Amino acid sequence: MTHFERQSPGFRNSRLLLAWGVLLALGLPTAATQLSSLDAQTPANLKYYSAQKANLSLESVPAAQVGKKITLTGQTTFKYVMIQVQSPQGDGAVHLHPGKGGAFDVDLLFSRGAGAYRLTFFGSQQNVGRLEGIAYLDLKVTASYKSTDRALDLGPRIAKYIRGQKGVSIGRGECWDAAQSALDLHGAFWKRTFDYGRKITPGQESVRPGDILQFRELRLEERDVDDQGRSRIRRFNIGNPDHTSIVLEVLEKGRYVVAHQNVNGVRHMLVEELDLTLSRIGGSYTVYRPLAGLVYRHR
Repeated sequence: MTHFERQSPGFRNSRLLLAWGVLLALGLPTAATQLSSLDAQTPANLKYYSAQKANLSLESVPAAQVGKKITLTGQTTFKYVMIQVQSPQGDGAVHLHPGKGGAFDVDLLFSRGAGAYRLTFFGSQQNVGRLEGIAYLDLKVTASYKSTDRALDLGPRIAKYIRGQKGVSIGRGECWDAAQSALDLHGAFWKRTFDYGRKITPGQESVRPGDILQFRELRLEERDVDDQGRSRIRRFNIGNPDHTSIVLEVLEKGRYVVAHQNVNGVRHMLVEELDLTLSRIGGSYTVYRPLAGLVYRHR
């Protein structure tokens, strides 16, 4: 098993992460507005920020009262659009990559329960960098997908994508960049920095390909006896302080084939076996199951 050394925390200073500061700078109101009088025939009120109306248009504005999903079809001048989703059960975001000429045609899926939602659109001319507030709309969501619904399962697509990146340096080569790329490109609903989806308890639910492992100063120990009968102790460190891996294959309970980068200074994607059945002597790890939030209708 590979000895995982210190992982650089450089992603904490990522320009993309700094873009979240825009949310505070804009001083946006919450989604808990008065929606009791809205019905399925009332269109939602799409409100633009100053001078942004020309930068995003929808062919039709969704109804103010909706079910599990809405369709968003239109055009944008931005190369990248983030849609922040606020709900009574918590917030997160999906990341939209428009097609040729800025066109998009997607379904936005709701999985945080029924209630008042606010969708806020942000745009950028790059996949990283400062985001500009474009517009927002308020919705009353009457039904929601459950986090366990198969319609939200991104695992097979994420595992396939990551397997195809073997030997490639994703982003800046940070371990976290691989997870960000996989989630954003496949329309996952998640919340930076480490809330990648639904938390999985390995002892109660099976880990699957596409799940994301987030380590926090995990230290493992293996004890055995060599050919001369001498006791031998080997220790392994994963994350200092953090490290991110993506499961490609489950060998058996607690043993996986994973892909990750920035391991022992190697800043491209490596595929390795990982044994988490060894004795834990410190630290922790969390398993996340990515959830779909955005479905491209014609891809």
